[in-house]
Amino acid sequence: MATAKYTIIYEDDGTRYKLLKLMLTDDGSYFATCPYHESDRVTLAKTIVNYVDPARRATDKPIELAVLNDDLHRLKLSHHPDGFVQFSGHGIRSGRNADGSPKGLGIKSFPLNRPTAGPAFGLTVMNPRAFKEAGAPDKTDVVFKRSGLFEADVDNGLIIESFYFRPEWRRFVKKRDGSPIILLRHPSGALLELRVCPPPDDNWRTGFLGVDLWSVPVRLGEGPSGFAMSSPAGDLHYNDEGQLEGVSLFASYPALPEDVSVTPAILTFAPREDPAYRQGEYGPTEDVLTAIVREGRRRGIGTARQTGSGSPESSEATCDPDSALTPEQESG
Repeated sequence: MATAKYTIIYEDDGTRYKLLKLMLTDDGSYFATCPYHESDRVTLAKTIVNYVDPARRATDKPIELAVLNDDLHRLKLSHHPDGFVQFSGHGIRSGRNADGSPKGLGIKSFPLNRPTAGPAFGLTVMNPRAFKEAGAPDKTDVVFKRSGLFEADVDNGLIIESFYFRPEWRRFVKKRDGSPIILLRHPSGALLELRVCPPPDDNWRTGFLGVDLWSVPVRLGEGPSGFAMSSPAGDLHYNDEGQLEGVSLFASYPALPEDVSVTPAILTFAPREDPAYRQGEYGPTEDVLTAIVREGRRRGIGTARQTGSGSPESSEATCDPDSALTPEQESG
């Protein structure tokens, strides 16, 4: 199977640090691994995320929790064409049972032929200078220079977000300074300039990744450095209060203390509500999953304003476009 590999690099005053390895295969799957940190013990978790009130679930105990002795740095997040997402690595149960359910830490998220408009996964880094230094430049390097970031004095970390695009989005790929980029409209209205990781052998019949990186203040426990990786969400459902929730996978080093929480990348891309973003069918920022999230947030906000009416009936959210009705479609 043909594979394209890319290394996400942070360059600071001429010194280059390797942060993340990305891989795409010719069946459309993508993989992410973080083998460049000194960590030898990684905490893995499957947790519930709340799209209406992210803080609500931040302190919940995980649905599943495991500790990986990863001295060989083989931890890998994978997302397959049918939407199956899992962590795998030496000592981790992975793969699927006969009924298709995950054997280990896995979920069913969006299929790659119908990706979400938001991030597919994210990586939070505390103290990037603690990661391994990169060698000579390579054509597969995706380099972000500190001099190109807008930093505050308190910033000690980075966030990397990766977006998955269908093959048709090649039409919007351009080159800047010799490297492929794509512009994506953020729900705030700003344009993100993403670095493009093309598919294997430039086979544009399969999807590709776009990567963004920016600086932030980070605390991941009391250690001098660390990282936290979050997967896309799956198993979407409404809770007893009518709020949309999902399940996401996390990997962190060190293990996060109770007073520290990391917001999943999927929750940082909340859809806007103003009319300009509500017109028309599904587009670059209005796909099926985004519509479900929008409707879930609307229901949650609406029920939060109700008094004395009791809890609405719980219903399952699916990725069926006919069930992802907008408010206008419901009223029609």
